[in-house]
Amino acid sequence: MMSATVGQRVHHLLRPRYAAAGVAVALVVVLLANWGGGTGNGPAPSALRLPRVTATPRLAPTAPLPPPVPSPLPSPTASPVSTALPVPRVGLQVGHWHIAALPDSLARLRDQTGTAAAGRTELQLNLDVARRTAALLEAAGVQVDLLPATVPDGYRADAFVAIHADGNFARAVRGYKVAPPWRAGVAWPDAVLTSQIQAAYSTATGLPRDPEVTDNMRGYYAINGWMGTESRISAGTPGAVIETGFMTSAADRAVLFAHPERVAAGVAGGILAFLQSRAGTIAEQQRAGTVAALAPTGCSAVVLLDDVPIRAAPNPSAAVIAWVNRGDILPYLDSTSRPRGPFTNTAGRRLAVQTGYYRIGRPGGGPPAYINRATVIVQLPQP
Repeated sequence: MMSATVGQRVHHLLRPRYAAAGVAVALVVVLLANWGGGTGNGPAPSALRLPRVTATPRLAPTAPLPPPVPSPLPSPTASPVSTALPVPRVGLQVGHWHIAALPDSLARLRDQTGTAAAGRTELQLNLDVARRTAALLEAAGVQVDLLPATVPDGYRADAFVAIHADGNFARAVRGYKVAPPWRAGVAWPDAVLTSQIQAAYSTATGLPRDPEVTDNMRGYYAINGWMGTESRISAGTPGAVIETGFMTSAADRAVLFAHPERVAAGVAGGILAFLQSRAGTIAEQQRAGTVAALAPTGCSAVVLLDDVPIRAAPNPSAAVIAWVNRGDILPYLDSTSRPRGPFTNTAGRRLAVQTGYYRIGRPGGGPPAYINRATVIVQLPQP
């Protein structure tokens, strides 16, 4: 249990807000100037709900993968990032690229070749989008690494984004989604990177946001270094994974296949907005570390959404004792143990909101309370 003294000491650190997404919008507008994109901020992440679960098929290609045939790249017209800091470096991971080369510790993923639809594989789409995104970032003065499924151990960069696409047997299911890791060494930057990509991607593509983020997305191996050491980014590298849309949806394909320049603009716009805010993000991360240092576990929880209930017990019917909002930071009082396998793909298809609750310190002190795991990123102890 957390003492009232600790709760009172962290109370004044609670309830910060992310900076307005104006930088993201401005960058996206520049990126979209050649094709008349919108100028809105994009929808803010909505409150969590418990949508129905639909299985996601794994549709392996039946023939050897042909070389991708990229369509012409859009003219890169992105605004340059600030030169006040060193040249930023970004890692773009192409989902399922050379997946068979994963190390033995991740051998269970080697047959995950991705989805396919309308005569095209997910790998082909991911590679095309990644190359377009890299061109836009490089035109803005960013150093870019295109990475396969196997990431260099402890890879370091100013941002890392894994690019994937979705598939579903239910053809009506559509939309994009972006997810941060479950736990991280830089939880605040992870939250900001996710938020910036969501805002920019929505504006650039016009695609709806799919709220059905799964356990697999939040637990994506490359961005969860606390679960292992091989093929994972460093603890200090902000990371996120994006599912750009459903290849199995004709409505999504109208953007993914016919307008990949918009897809790339959305990803690049979010990354550029994040890089523009590096100085402020670093300062806010220090607050997450301060709250973590005051907690007995050495961890804190950064809230991802607005209007999130804190409950008296770890179940959705328990009494609500407080509400928190996006950017609030709470003491984390739950387990710090690393999960043990075997890990199964079936379990990973659960929705993130169905994975349970964390015990946390309530705002202002008092007995411990509980928050849905899907609504926060856990800030790990600093080395």
